[in-house]
Amino acid sequence: MGQMYFPGEGRNSSSSRPTYTNYSSGGSSNNDDDDWKWGCGIVIAIIIAFFMFKSCDDDSSSSSSAYEEEIIEDSVVCDDYSYSEPEPARVEPVTTTQSTAKTVDFSSLRETIKKWNSLRIATITDTGEGAAVYGTNGFSCHNAPDGLYEKLHYINNEKYNIDDLNIVDNNSYVVIYGDYGYSVKGAPQAFIDKLHEYNSAKETIYSASFNNYDEWVIITNKHYSWSNSEIRDFCSSAQDNYGNIKYMFISDYGKVACCERGVYYANLPSNVEQAIDNFKYTPSSIKFTDSGKYAIANERGASSFNF
Repeated sequence: MGQMYFPGEGRNSSSSRPTYTNYSSGGSSNNDDDDWKWGCGIVIAIIIAFFMFKSCDDDSSSSSSAYEEEIIEDSVVCDDYSYSEPEPARVEPVTTTQSTAKTVDFSSLRETIKKWNSLRIATITDTGEGAAVYGTNGFSCHNAPDGLYEKLHYINNEKYNIDDLNIVDNNSYVVIYGDYGYSVKGAPQAFIDKLHEYNSAKETIYSASFNNYDEWVIITNKHYSWSNSEIRDFCSSAQDNYGNIKYMFISDYGKVACCERGVYYANLPSNVEQAIDNFKYTPSSIKFTDSGKYAIANERGASSFNF
């Protein structure tokens, strides 16, 4: 801070004696006046220092992270934050289809899955959007959000593996492919930032999900990341009960996690709970809507769905 000078402050050298002037009104001396002004200066300095400290404290709190994460293993440090394209995988020939009719009827998607006789991932919404994946990257879209069909077609042509796919209402989606590649539209910025961080570090991303309330969760081979304490507590309980989480999905109200030793869920529609209990295989993907549509599948293509 620069030196502060108050009018009336003594400027005499140490060898000079101060002078005093008496006022007939009985007013205070110059010395008293000087003391008063010195006191005012000290008070003002204290007030300024207080507000400067308060401002620094506010700045510090406002820059806190919008998300949290739990470290499962030592994280990989990576200084390069440029986007890394994943390595292509060797895959069998696949086909791609897209429904041209913009309806809320999923019959065309169901028929395609029946022709495949296999299903690995299916994502649907209560507003009529949907997509399904079989094999490593064969896919079909129904009333898909803008840009999703083109992205899945690119992934298919480049022979990348589709690791996770989620469609959210309001024309939003996220695709995880080639272990750490991603494509996202309409997601919260903190969610996108985390995906970018994991892509730069080339961490294997198992699953990534967000909902209409800007809540989100990401599961990798090294981290669980979440948007709030409720999802954090769910992840902790899932791991405590069934081991490390390999996949997780959230809707606006419900959550499900596929772990090493079982499935952990909360706030699911009753028919979705029953379908999980009746599934004879170890599921690798479970997606549902809050109205009760669902798709359960494992890596080998066994599935159960209702949409």
